[in-house]
Amino acid sequence: MAIYKMRYFFEWGGTCLWSANDAARKEFGYAVDEQKLPISRKLKNLLWYLQAYHDNMMDMDNAPDESPWWTEEDTIMFHKKK
Repeated sequence: MAIYKMRYFFEWGGTCLWSANDAARKEFGYAVDEQKLPISRKLKNLLWYLQAYHDNMMDMDNAPDESPWWTEEDTIMFHKKK
């Protein structure tokens, strides 16, 4: 049985899961779509939520500055959930 290793970090407008070994890359590609993983719906939803939350941090009109509506409380909550 193959062992799939993943890396977890954020990319703007992308995913937060990345293949970290050949078996994972062969099965899922490099940027991993969490919807294709054999994990619970709850975990898939959490990964999607965290990526969407992260993407809201950037001010798309003034990248790479943080969004003016991103508060210190948002930063604390984001880091607690990830």
